[in-house]
Amino acid sequence: MLFIIAMGSQSTAFLWARDGLPGYTAVTEQMPDIWNARYPAPVESFEPDAQLRALRVIDGGRYVYYYHFTATVLRTQRAAEGTEMTTTGRRSIEVWARYRPWLSAAERWDVSLVRGDLLPGSNRSWITVGL
Repeated sequence: MLFIIAMGSQSTAFLWARDGLPGYTAVTEQMPDIWNARYPAPVESFEPDAQLRALRVIDGGRYVYYYHFTATVLRTQRAAEGTEMTTTGRRSIEVWARYRPWLSAAERWDVSLVRGDLLPGSNRSWITVGL
């Protein structure tokens, strides 16, 4: 059961997840495992959304939650064919961790690298999940 509590006249709704909607601390701790399950590139760090909000959408008739992160990855390149990969700096990429609470623990997390407006789903709303 989820409870949404409106704070005064503010339009932002705060979500209190009685049934375990994870906060950003828990998701940030899991992000290396979620990332490594899909991508072989090493990530230096994951920075959570500054406002600690998640995007809640309806996809297939169910709520899906997207947690927004900025990932810092090493920029690698190969000088010539057959040579070792070298690191030439860092770059930041937008990462969305998708949470589908109705799936098994092994399947409920996934990562998407698209812009937020291209994520699937309808009835979008930002919710504050906190730490």
